Amino acid sequence: MKLTIRVNKAELRKAIRLIRFTLDKYTKGDVFFRLELDIHPEMMTLRAPGASVPVEAHASGFGRYLFPIYLLKQLTKPRPEEPLVFTIADRYLNVEKGPEMIRFGFIEYLSGRASALPELPMNYTDRHVLALRDRYPDDALKNMGVGTQLDKALYKFDDNLCAALEKLKLYGVTYEDLEALAERKIRE
Repeated sequence: MKLTIRVNKAELRKAIRLIRFTLDKYTKGDVFFRLELDIHPEMMTLRAPGASVPVEAHASGFGRYLFPIYLLKQLTKPRPEEPLVFTIADRYLNVEKGPEMIRFGFIEYLSGRASALPELPMNYTDRHVLALRDRYPDDALKNMGVGTQLDKALYKFDDNLCAALEKLKLYGVTYEDLEALAERKIRE
């Protein structure tokens, strides 16, 4: 299946900025973070955990793909007044650059109706990320693009438990007591 999309670079850049703003505390420096692109004939929606931004676009059909955010951002940089025209075919992204075509192999096609990204509120916290462990296995979360965020949240969780234990061990509180309490609160 071949899908051609034409989108205004300035509008796409604004949408990427909005998504980056909500994700910065988790994805800073993560060049492999992927967005979900939900493409329709008159609109393209960029989705990330905690954010969904529609952008006016003209496409030759429908499709859902996972796409590296850094690549999409790079494609909007040169000549922002010109529209961005790209084609997705056979898991490759082809970008028109004047008379030439540039090909990238970073696209993952998503079949089915369910989103490939976990549902998280805008401005989500470590608690929200840790709560995802009840709904998805760790390897699925890594495939959804929140593996780095989960690792950071788990590290901070353990660090905070150790700090609390240092102050409460005098009263007979154990690490397991604190962990059970915190896990129960995360699930609420």
